[in-house]
Amino acid sequence: MYLFYLWFISLQERDGLYQHLHTLELPHYIVLEELTTVQQSWIDGRMTNFDYLTHLNKIAGRSFNDLMQYPIFPFILKDYFSDRLDLSAEKSYRYVRCPHTVGIICRFPLTLCFIPCFK
Repeated sequence: MYLFYLWFISLQERDGLYQHLHTLELPHYIVLEELTTVQQSWIDGRMTNFDYLTHLNKIAGRSFNDLMQYPIFPFILKDYFSDRLDLSAEKSYRYVRCPHTVGIICRFPLTLCFIPCFK
């Protein structure tokens, strides 16, 4: 699957192409504006993980054109030093139940994290 960004001189030109594409019966055309459509396409194996994350970022309003809203591509691996990566081992993955910045706080009681800092 490819993702193209096009530049148009006017909104009318852009809207005209958009309407024209909807009238064509393209064999692999998927309207990816709805979250459920994107999710189902990914579940069915019709798009890669990268494409899936790209579309989720697009739906969330993120863009490669704005550094303040640049797309997010999370890393999930924690083990970068082993000679052989065991993908079935839980220790190979980063703790992702919380955002990266608060992942440590979520795993431990607040007293373990904050009280030593304020003594």
